[in-house]
Amino acid sequence: MVHYAYQLAKQYKSLSIVTNLQLKHFPKRTNILPLRTAQDILNAPDNTLVLIDEIGTIFNSRDFSSGKNSIPKFLFQHLCQCRKRHIMIYGTTQRWNFLDKQLRDITDTVYVTRSWFPHPFTRMCTVRRYDALEYDAAYSNPLLPLTLLAGSVYVQTDKLRRLYSTDELIENMLDKSPDEYLTDDEVMKNRGELDVNVQEIDRKSRKSYKKKRRAF
Repeated sequence: MVHYAYQLAKQYKSLSIVTNLQLKHFPKRTNILPLRTAQDILNAPDNTLVLIDEIGTIFNSRDFSSGKNSIPKFLFQHLCQCRKRHIMIYGTTQRWNFLDKQLRDITDTVYVTRSWFPHPFTRMCTVRRYDALEYDAAYSNPLLPLTLLAGSVYVQTDKLRRLYSTDELIENMLDKSPDEYLTDDEVMKNRGELDVNVQEIDRKSRKSYKKKRRAF
């Protein structure tokens, strides 16, 4: 996410960035603003890139969902879909279903990033791009086809790793008390997982799923 943000910052002189990350070594002309509440997104200037690390966790905070500085979800949906202000939102989450269901529904594109080779300190990353609606359906039902729109590979150089720090994000999360986050039931409801019906998969479907996994 920061990799793409840095490329855009170099390309567009008037770009502003609202983020909960601590960005470093970006072009001096880039206007970097802190993201603390949803109001910071609503008040962002035109031509803004919003970067939200751990977006699933952030939106489980009552500051965003129901605090005095929060905004109604329908208004946030309208904001995300409004292109007239030239605002683009990037967010990271460890799992697609960690994200609020309403936010998943208004997402346009999903980028799946994996380290290769599988190792915690690897620097080679593969990025696959999918249509969000198709990805959401395939995530819920792995038997559905999933079309790869594009793919790329990049290496996390020392320069890229010095562009950001998550220390401030972690400190802000640790400073919050349990009461400042939604309950488990509220989180599951927002994810749309309370009414999930789990059904057993027959042998034929299981084989088909394994075949698709190997091909992927």
